[in-house]
Amino acid sequence: MIRKYFGKDAQIVAVLEKLNKKASKKDWQIFYQKLKSANIYGLSIYYKNINLEFKKIFPDIKIFAWTVDDQKTLNFLEQIGVENVTSNKLIPTQ
Repeated sequence: MIRKYFGKDAQIVAVLEKLNKKASKKDWQIFYQKLKSANIYGLSIYYKNINLEFKKIFPDIKIFAWTVDDQKTLNFLEQIGVENVTSNKLIPTQ
C-alpha cells in the first residue's frame, strides 16, 4: 500500500519491540529473508535486543536502535556496526 502511493523507492522500516526468546538463529534468518523479499530497508528495535550475533544475522538491514541514553552503550553499538540511534538525552561525543 505504501509503495502504491509513494512509489517503488519508498524506504520502509519494520519495528520490533521484543524478541521472541524461543526463536532460534534459523528463525531470525527466515525473518531476515522476509524483510529482504519485501524490500524492507531497516529494522527499528530496542537496543537491549541488539548484540553482535543479532547484527550478523541482519548484515545489510539498517538497524535503528532505541533508546540509547549512555555513551558506553552507544560505543558498543557503533563497534558492531549500528549507525542509527535515538536517545532521550544528548550524549556528548568523546
